[in-house]
Amino acid sequence: MILRIDDRLVHGQVITGWVKSLNLNNIIVANNKLIKDEYKISATKIAIPTGVDIEFLTIAKTAKALNENKWEKKQTIILVESPKDAYEILKRAPVFKTVNVGGLHLRNHRFQLTDNIAIDTEDEKYLLMIHNLGITLEGRALPTDEPYNVIEVLSEYMKKNYGINRNSKI
Repeated sequence: MILRIDDRLVHGQVITGWVKSLNLNNIIVANNKLIKDEYKISATKIAIPTGVDIEFLTIAKTAKALNENKWEKKQTIILVESPKDAYEILKRAPVFKTVNVGGLHLRNHRFQLTDNIAIDTEDEKYLLMIHNLGITLEGRALPTDEPYNVIEVLSEYMKKNYGINRNSKI
């Protein structure tokens, strides 16, 4: 089971790069806003390959289902839009040792950390909170990419640009 942070949620890279290449058969979109948008849900379902299930759940219902091992017999990817959403799941359902940070795109007050990760101060706070739970934040856009430790990259960025050491707990 994979927990992925990607602000675009379901898109081509997720479908072809993750679902198809890893033979996943279950997609969970955990998002409190999208659950209320029937149009976007319907449009997203059209893009899902045959044989792959998709569910749209709130953050709380996703955590509850994880605690109940609802998807233990499926090859599942859980998609969240932000580090905050990932943290909310992880504090309620501490079942992951690693979280994939796959796509946070540059916009509104975000700074570019890597090619596929741009974060703001809230994202930084929640990434550090996830790290403080003992969970590895693995950066990579595709499963074939070489993974890197997001906190190490963040720490180097902050030290280089602001003289701030982010290796310590918040």
